[in-house]
Amino acid sequence: MPALSGALGVGEVLPPFVTSAQLSRDKRLRRGLARLARNRPTAGLLADLARDPALGATALIAALWHENPNVRAQCYRLLHHGKPGGSALITAMRRTLRQDPDRDVRAAAALALVSLPTPALVPLLVKLLRRDGAASVRANAAHALGSQADAAVVPVLIAALKDDDTWVRLRAISSLRRLRAHSAVASLEAILSDPDGRVRKATTRTLKALTGKAYRERTPN
Repeated sequence: MPALSGALGVGEVLPPFVTSAQLSRDKRLRRGLARLARNRPTAGLLADLARDPALGATALIAALWHENPNVRAQCYRLLHHGKPGGSALITAMRRTLRQDPDRDVRAAAALALVSLPTPALVPLLVKLLRRDGAASVRANAAHALGSQADAAVVPVLIAALKDDDTWVRLRAISSLRRLRAHSAVASLEAILSDPDGRVRKATTRTLKALTGKAYRERTPN
């Protein structure tokens, strides 16, 4: 995928999304977007991003408004190869986290925030962790909250220790450890008897990291 000679800026996009033809007059770019739609990012695209991260990121940000959900999801997965930022990315991400109908796109956007800490989007991550119906979205939101350096997210991560999905609980435990959330110790002790062995093991490790004490798993209830 070449760097985007004819790409539209996010401010020029008509809702809800743009097509490959609208995004650029460059045929090579449209072919690259078609590959993304088939979940096939290419080595050429990664090379372009490595060669000119800022320009490559501009392309990906514009394509976050594409009509095809696979294109949107793949662009979020590739954003960490560049150094995107600014209001255009925040605008696109806010729309995705609030209302994208595709759970894979929402999950990919939340995961991108692990390497792109964005305080303005923390409230949306909290909302996703509390309410999104897709476990993959909740898990990635929990993972991203651990990268935000915001102690105010600790209570929602503690609440997520009771989530029905194993991966959500695991991500919440990991984020509490990264945030050095000493206030979570009692809640973590309460799940030492979690039904899932991976959760029990992660909990003992996190408790040791937070308290310096060795803990043992308990018999599941």
